[in-house]
Amino acid sequence: MCAKWLSETPQVKSLELIFPIVGHSFIPPDRVFARIEKEIRKREIMANPEEYHEIIKNFATVIKLGDDCKVYDWKDAVGTNLKPVGRWHFQFKSCKRYELKRSKKEGNVLVKGMVHYKHDDGAFKSVNRPGVLSSSLNPQEILATNEVSVAKVIDINKLLTNHYGENWREIERLNFYVPLVSNSISGNEDTLEDSSEMICEPQETPTGFYV
Repeated sequence: MCAKWLSETPQVKSLELIFPIVGHSFIPPDRVFARIEKEIRKREIMANPEEYHEIIKNFATVIKLGDDCKVYDWKDAVGTNLKPVGRWHFQFKSCKRYELKRSKKEGNVLVKGMVHYKHDDGAFKSVNRPGVLSSSLNPQEILATNEVSVAKVIDINKLLTNHYGENWREIERLNFYVPLVSNSISGNEDTLEDSSEMICEPQETPTGFYV
């Protein structure tokens, strides 16, 4: 993602990422997540997404994925354009600093990994697959969907029924689940089978003696 951004930002020459501890960024949002989690744990039941949003609003700005910002499939794009991490010219997990700079070749970005904070002990090289430029990273947008398996919907329906009774659909707090459960079950009625109506017939016991 950083390589894609750098390749399309001519006014920026290089980009450096520093990790005080390998694998940890210690960026401010990490502390916000901890405060949000602390508040969530105080509540025994969180019945809908809006209740999470109300807590998050106290600590940060709520941005809904798919509505307020688009979501892209970076994982698939990276797998197509970049070499596997194990084939890079440095050990990714051991590095504490990463530097990216624009290559002389237009549309390409070079990467260097360093295991020390103050010593530049690496070399800039491309991590792209042969013949691929960093500017070729064009992830596809992931559209917002609510695809839930029928089995999962049945479990949700049973859980809500056990907690709130047969008339749980009339509870305003649970409005989020009404279209989800109703549409999924009504659209797959022919594929559902009540396990209570299944008949298990015992197998015949062989009368002969086999060795």
